[in-house]
Amino acid sequence: MSSNQIERRAAAESALASVRLEGFSVPEDTLVESERYISGEIDFQEFINRLYQQAKKEG
Repeated sequence: MSSNQIERRAAAESALASVRLEGFSVPEDTLVESERYISGEIDFQEFINRLYQQAKKEG
């Protein structure tokens, strides 16, 4: 695992823990996209774009 992936994983785990502590849950499709970003399959802008698309479908 590269240093970027390690940093991305730590940030994602911290954010997920924070969301859960607030009593919320994260949709499974968001977690899937997070894994794609962490692995380097997509860049940050693509990650955000995909999350916006998910939100449009749900709203």
